[in-house]
Amino acid sequence: MNNKIIMLCGRIGSGKTTFAMTLQKNYNMVVLSCDNYVLAVNDNLQYRHKVQEAIAEELINLARNIWKCGLNVVLDFGFWYKDQRSEIKTQLENEGISVKLYYFESDNRLTDKRIIARNKRIIQNNEKGYIIDLKMKSSLDNKFEVPDTEEIDYIVNQSGEYSIAKIQNKQILDEILSINDFIIEQKCFCDNIKLYIRPLYIEKINMFPAILDKISDAICDTFIKKEIRFIFALESAVLPCASLIANKLSLPLCVIRKQNSLKHEELEPDIFIPDDYCDKYAIIIDDALWTGKSINYCYSLFEKLNKKPPCYSYFIFDFRNFIKGEECIDKKYKSYYNNSQHFIDYKTIIKKAYQMNIISSEAYMETIKLFRKRDENG
Repeated sequence: MNNKIIMLCGRIGSGKTTFAMTLQKNYNMVVLSCDNYVLAVNDNLQYRHKVQEAIAEELINLARNIWKCGLNVVLDFGFWYKDQRSEIKTQLENEGISVKLYYFESDNRLTDKRIIARNKRIIQNNEKGYIIDLKMKSSLDNKFEVPDTEEIDYIVNQSGEYSIAKIQNKQILDEILSINDFIIEQKCFCDNIKLYIRPLYIEKINMFPAILDKISDAICDTFIKKEIRFIFALESAVLPCASLIANKLSLPLCVIRKQNSLKHEELEPDIFIPDDYCDKYAIIIDDALWTGKSINYCYSLFEKLNKKPPCYSYFIFDFRNFIKGEECIDKKYKSYYNNSQHFIDYKTIIKKAYQMNIISSEAYMETIKLFRKRDENG
């Protein structure tokens, strides 16, 4: 099962509930808020702790059952204490449940403003909740135990934007490069580009489900930020990863098929586009971006079908950072090209492979010369 349980961790007023409601609205995730249930049985802050533990335990059991039904669950608890976070996450993971912890960074000035505004809404009966003055908030903030880097899967900033934790991103790259023969020294040509190190493709990663799962999580992060509702995947080695992403986000996956010749220039107009399709919330995903032929192909296809192309495109591997002079993207698709994002670029991988002694200094230096040549021409 690819669904997961998300733990929201952060101080009062850090934006956890607002973020949870966004996930619920856009991705049909089930949100279990401890505060809502506690308020239903006790509206006195002084006695809150007497019922909170029992309710939290029942909600975690409920989350288990919902997860077993194939749905994603968001636990909007706060998770203030390290031991509590560790115990719950370990228990769930031992049951085979994928658990992700989102940590909400907080600035006292902003959270103070939010608490003052929330208190006003509660007094005016526009919101249910506990009145918390700033002195009490400060006391509660001091009890919060900031999670260690190793605990965090995603970091959410004060604007509600979030990203995969740097430690997690580094671990993914280390794991990719640890795959036997994933990257080797081999002089070759790809799209008329001379390389000294064989280019990387996702086929090898597809044989390692644990790594593919982490990559898909990182890409889900990007898609949620952009409020993606429609995923189009080019018929290529990216399909296993694209399917995993679509499944995790409960979104439709539409495959852009190629002709039997597999030439990007050949258009195949037989593609399913949902009736409620909207280009602003759509993205095209492919395994690797080289000279941009795939962009020409995909966007020409939408044009032929009299549909506005997706506003965004995403590539697992991006080689643009040293082949800029070889781009062949049609001018009318440049804006879409400029909106594209990637999981990782070739230059970063080459540098890391050299640091890990996977490639020789000679091959590394020859490749760096290509980067320099690109910068001179760029």
